[in-house]
Amino acid sequence: MSIQNIIDTFIEIITLDLIRYIWGTLSISFLLILLSKQLIKRKIQKNYPTKHQRKFEILHSFNSTIVFSVLGTAFIFVYGTPASVIASEQSISVYAFILQVIALAITHDTYFYWTHRAIHHKKIYKYTHTVHHKSRTPTPFTSYSFSLPEAFIQALFFTIALQFVPMHVEALIVYLNILMVRNAVGHSGFELYPNWWLNSPLKFITPVTHHDIHHDRFKYNFGLHFNWWDKICKTEAPYYEARFYEATNQYTIQTAASNITSKL
Repeated sequence: MSIQNIIDTFIEIITLDLIRYIWGTLSISFLLILLSKQLIKRKIQKNYPTKHQRKFEILHSFNSTIVFSVLGTAFIFVYGTPASVIASEQSISVYAFILQVIALAITHDTYFYWTHRAIHHKKIYKYTHTVHHKSRTPTPFTSYSFSLPEAFIQALFFTIALQFVPMHVEALIVYLNILMVRNAVGHSGFELYPNWWLNSPLKFITPVTHHDIHHDRFKYNFGLHFNWWDKICKTEAPYYEARFYEATNQYTIQTAASNITSKL
């Protein structure tokens, strides 16, 4: 692989990463503006982010895309295209395509939960995770706002997983875009999921409130897509469902009691 090929690969990766970040964050931000009147009662926290915070997030998100691209380029330089990635020209059934996306989401959620718990350890937290938690009231732009070590940890998942999880290249692209949208939605600060969500079979998929509580209180809700690991390891906020119902305007006496408990 020549130096020119390395440069071209880096430019290609960072361009795709930036496009994904820009369209993901701006589309959700535009949606929030468009529906601002309807969403005003679905604000999860009382506080609002500042312009300084958004500038901080965008700067660190750009730094993160550099880390993602350097690691991706280095991986391709050393190993070539991951052996598990199937070329887009090869046919794949719809069912296999969907299963690949789901398998990657479950694998990623597991990796994210345990690395997330690890970087919250008091001995390394200030070196790894403080940048992301500067955004106590998150915005869609918080999605990539990481320190350099955390950006490396986030990107490392794909360099490992793609060696072992069979993945059609188009399924990978679909997953990366789903991930970007879920990140932007999950950091939006407004509960965008319907009020029946936690009473449905889909309740294991985390709505906005789940991760918003993590930014607000730090010690709960470490999952990415699902709440399985939080439930198994008892790290889910005891007032999570009550906070969701409050955000979706289903305020009850039980919700009020849970909110009082959450402040103790």
